[in-house]
Amino acid sequence: MPYVLKALELDPDSKNGRTQLGTIKWWFEWDFSGAEKEYIGGKSSRAKRFYGFFLLLMGRFQDAEDHFAESHRLNPMDPHDRLHRGVVQYFLNHPEQAIKILKDGISFYPNVSTGYHKLGKIYLNVENYDEAIVTLEIGIELSNARIPSFLGDLAIAYFKSGQPEKAKEIIEELKSIESKGPQGSPSFFIAQIYAGIGEPELAFEWLEKSYEAHEVEMIWLKIEPQFNSLRDDPRFIDLMKRVGF
Repeated sequence: MPYVLKALELDPDSKNGRTQLGTIKWWFEWDFSGAEKEYIGGKSSRAKRFYGFFLLLMGRFQDAEDHFAESHRLNPMDPHDRLHRGVVQYFLNHPEQAIKILKDGISFYPNVSTGYHKLGKIYLNVENYDEAIVTLEIGIELSNARIPSFLGDLAIAYFKSGQPEKAKEIIEELKSIESKGPQGSPSFFIAQIYAGIGEPELAFEWLEKSYEAHEVEMIWLKIEPQFNSLRDDPRFIDLMKRVGF
């Protein structure tokens, strides 16, 4: 934040600076209204993409699609616009289109591991667990790291496919990661797993840990499908308010 504020002191009209300031406010301060004020007016591909991602996680799906489309028009070679457009199509109730866009994205950018994560997540959400497992495992291998977001979805897919022991192994792995700190938001993804496998009390326990650690991935709280079963619970409603939604 000090560097961004200094940059804006030197150049108050810097759109890149404003975009970065908005992202800090959104990801790390959960100041959603403040973030949007910084995003509005950005004209670059990067500004459009970040604003689109913000709109997606705020649940404003058609607005997000419009911004991703404009970002792609400005910079057709950026893989992230294609991947985000695939995700937003799922939330616009077009899962088959989402899968097609993401598979096409992977064919263009086969070494971008996030493409496999996003596709694997869509497969998980449409209950195609075998494809979810295969796709997520490829993404993990490509990333050469045990990233909590990949592991969270993979554990649910294992459980739903009749492999609960593998799911439990991942939960223990994430707990080990959590013991070292909040990097990668491990508590959030442990909560996601427990919600996805029908353990709401444990899900709330780990959501509170994620909140206390101020994990970055809490910005997904409003739209993450695995939390749909919790949304009418007063505890979830209260958590949403505390995060700032």
